[in-house]
Amino acid sequence: MGPTLKLYKSIDELPIWNFEKINKTSDLGYLYSEYQEKPKIDNLDDVWEAIYNEFIKEFGLSQYFLDWLNLRLQALELYREAYVEGEKYKRVLAKVKEAEADELMSSNSTQDNNVYAIVSKSMGFRVDPKQVSVKEFYQYLKLAQK
Repeated sequence: MGPTLKLYKSIDELPIWNFEKINKTSDLGYLYSEYQEKPKIDNLDDVWEAIYNEFIKEFGLSQYFLDWLNLRLQALELYREAYVEGEKYKRVLAKVKEAEADELMSSNSTQDNNVYAIVSKSMGFRVDPKQVSVKEFYQYLKLAQK
């Protein structure tokens, strides 16, 4: 039997890199100190929900997330109208909104690398996203924005 893997349970210990991977892929295998393709723990959803709730309580929701959520809600409303009101062309409009949300998601990943560079420059040392916890990173980011 191999070494026991650490399961991250808070923003104080979860690296920002893992946090972003989970947000982008919904793959909870990144809750471990070493990635697990098929995690064997049943309550990982609860662990992730607790971590995300802790994050929101500490730092709030970003404008990026609110914009993404708004696009997804617009798409859902268009799908609803297409189904309930029989306006089939609204399915196409819904797919356009989904594509806009996907584009926003992919453009944000490019910005992530820029944010690491900006925070590193502001702090005067290299911020390693695989070592710095979520809480630590967002505290650095707040300092960098002052």
